[in-house]
Amino acid sequence: MEVQQKKNTTKTAIVILAVLLGVSVIALVGLLLYQRFAQADPATVAVPDNIIAAEESTLEDASSNRSDLAAPGTDAVGTVASGTAVTAQKEAQLLQLYSGHADENVPFAADNLLPGDSVTQYYAVQIHHTKELALLFRADVTEETKALGNVLHIRVKNLETGAVLCDGMFSEIDGREFSQTFAAAQDGESMAYYEITVSLDTSVGNEYQAARLLADFHWYAPEEEDLGDAPQTGDALALFLGVVAAISAIGLILLVLYRRRKEAEIDDR
Repeated sequence: MEVQQKKNTTKTAIVILAVLLGVSVIALVGLLLYQRFAQADPATVAVPDNIIAAEESTLEDASSNRSDLAAPGTDAVGTVASGTAVTAQKEAQLLQLYSGHADENVPFAADNLLPGDSVTQYYAVQIHHTKELALLFRADVTEETKALGNVLHIRVKNLETGAVLCDGMFSEIDGREFSQTFAAAQDGESMAYYEITVSLDTSVGNEYQAARLLADFHWYAPEEEDLGDAPQTGDALALFLGVVAAISAIGLILLVLYRRRKEAEIDDR
């Protein structure tokens, strides 16, 4: 009777460990697949409507923030010349800066713009920090045809403060750093929304048709020690599930070996 009870207990433990192993492995695989496909596309956040509304209602007030790189013939706040808007999105690509990840690089491409065309994109930079921190922006031209950078205009603006980081031709700002300072964040993070508008003035000739310009937009913290820890992700959960699966597998193997040994001892008797 006692032997049978031990067998039943061992069998129950084996079933429990097998179920636990199967569940943890399935959950781990599902989590890893989700992380892989979720990271395939850049994360986005909605640009708050109140920021867009405030930006539109204070265009003239922002003129005092205009960079010395402003292109001749452009108004004080860099309003894009009238034309067809090629891209206009209110979803901002989310960029995160934290300790060990102090630089975010976003590729940009301008193709086949006609005089008067403009491209507007939004970026949300989430900075994990508790100390006062300087955030730098830099646009690096990586490829161009027909010297498009000489006539292709770029304007980078912080939507919350109205500060214009840079306002000029790509050829003028290429490789230059533009800085903004963020006060110490008591809650451990700051979020800054940026609007980048790239445009061709109506006065630009047709010789730039089919021209192309590729660039990298960089946001980075020059003092990485001022950044805080990485945001919480699913990595901790994946590690936990992996540990559970490993313990379950080891326990299952040991119990199976124990049961077989006991059965062999009974058979020998």
